[in-house]
Parts: sequence; structure tokens; C-alpha cells
Amino acid sequence: MDKEKAKEDTKEATPLPEPPDPKLVLFMHKGGMSGRSISKALRIPYGRVLLWLKQEGVELRKKATPTEE
Repeated sequence: MDKEKAKEDTKEATPLPEPPDPKLVLFMHKGGMSGRSISKALRIPYGRVLLWLKQEGVELRKKATPTEE
């Protein structure tokens, strides 16, 4: 019976942290932080950082195009 009670105690869900505000991501980016650094600092997916920056109108690095010779 003690084992069952111990299992019930560990089943309590830990509340998830509140997601950061997209404006914070923009502020950090304007301060010179890279997208990867922001994602690690805030512990959010890198793709979400890029999405929020795009939604705020930040022009991200474009793919290199081959130069014509």
C-alpha cells in the first residue's frame, strides 16, 4: 500500500512554465543575440524563435545564390 501511495505522489503534474513573450525574443535579437542563443537562453525551440522574428518583420539571413560569371 505504501508503494501505491508513493506512485500517486509522483504523478502530480508539474506546472509548465509560461512561454516567453515574442516581444522579448525581438528585444534580445535587436540587442545582438543570435536566434540559437535566444532559443537556448529561453529554452524554446529554435524554429519558434525564427517564426516570431519573421512575424515581427525581421529580415533573416537569405540563402546564398550562386553568382553568375
